[in-house]
Amino acid sequence: MIDQPRVEVLNLGSRNAALEHLYLYAVPRLDAIAGFSLLPAVRSLFAYDSRLDLLRCELPSTLTHVHLMTKGVKGRAAHEAAVRERGLVPAVHPDAHFFYK
Repeated sequence: MIDQPRVEVLNLGSRNAALEHLYLYAVPRLDAIAGFSLLPAVRSLFAYDSRLDLLRCELPSTLTHVHLMTKGVKGRAAHEAAVRERGLVPAVHPDAHFFYK
């Protein structure tokens, strides 16, 4: 999801069971992903410019990579430490980049 300034909640469910990577960019009001912890195949979450809070999020057991990036540099080191504390990698998953023609 890219450039969605009005979205506050992203609702996921059983139809998203095959989703492996969630890439969110410029979603400044997003503060919740409903149903995220129930996804059986998800491996990574990247969000730039959102209100998501790693400490408030229920995360799926299959998740390995989390990167919640803010516009400002301040706080990025603390975020990376919090991600590592939860046993996750604070980076974009290498398989999460796709090229479209």
